[in-house]
Amino acid sequence: MLKVKDLQVNYDKVNVLKGVSLEVNEGEIVTLIGSNGAGKTTLLRTISGIKESNGGEITLLGEPIHKQSSHKIVEMGIGHVPEGRHVFGDMSVFENLEMGAYRRKDKENIKKDLDDIFDIFPRLKERTSQMAGTLSGGEQQMLAIGRAYMSRPKLYLFDEPSLGIAPLIIAQIAQMIKRLNEKGSTVLLVEQNANLALKISHRAYILETGTVGLKGNSAELANDDRVKKIYLGY
Repeated sequence: MLKVKDLQVNYDKVNVLKGVSLEVNEGEIVTLIGSNGAGKTTLLRTISGIKESNGGEITLLGEPIHKQSSHKIVEMGIGHVPEGRHVFGDMSVFENLEMGAYRRKDKENIKKDLDDIFDIFPRLKERTSQMAGTLSGGEQQMLAIGRAYMSRPKLYLFDEPSLGIAPLIIAQIAQMIKRLNEKGSTVLLVEQNANLALKISHRAYILETGTVGLKGNSAELANDDRVKKIYLGY
């Protein structure tokens, strides 16, 4: 579904991504782990068109997307749940979810998708008229996922969904990602909680200062001595 080939990205002449290549197949959860500053967020921001690349290619279902605008990339089927959530704080929960469906015209399906979100996250249904900026961190993360869901993406990009969230909510978010995948969605997950990421994903890439250092089956990487020592803490 997604193919990244020899991707290079600079920030102020600093080469942050130095020829990254990876693939995400339809129906997979693929995780990307690595230390702070390895380039994980930059990679997701480049895939979704927020950051321009300096070389290489990104394709979605065989279509090049690396020169498309971010709103066009959303239309093509990528939903980005960004690090830090970035909900529209001065808009209600309901209005944030509506914004996710901004490019859609199929009103009946929009209503059905809203019902799905409220079924998955009952807490959002209880707070439909509440300003998003007043929600807890966990509730804002639910809302950010719901907003992406409303665009009906083929591929989800999750950037650090567990960051700054209570353990109980982290477990709910992990279940939500698995549920989306079981319903047919494909996921590329960036996650600082490597234990969690390797448990719920099928395959993994380890990013080390702008390049792919290791890749493989998630269960096998979880048992790799180097991964255990550097990323899993034992």
